[in-house]
Amino acid sequence: MDYSDFLDFGYTNQELTVIEQMLYQILDMKREISELNETIRWMHSVIWSELDKTQRLKEEIRQLNQALERER
Repeated sequence: MDYSDFLDFGYTNQELTVIEQMLYQILDMKREISELNETIRWMHSVIWSELDKTQRLKEEIRQLNQALERER
């Protein structure tokens, strides 16, 4: 059973027992955790991409500095 199954049974329109309320909260928390995990994966990807760009720019600056030193 997942979040959508729980809603399909019409539980939201009935009196909920304590166990049903807890189940609803657990399923909602599972959905939220899934969304947060996706956000973390996206952030991880962005961070590594930016670190890669930074390293390439540092290397380019190093090479340009070497070229300037040779010109002098």
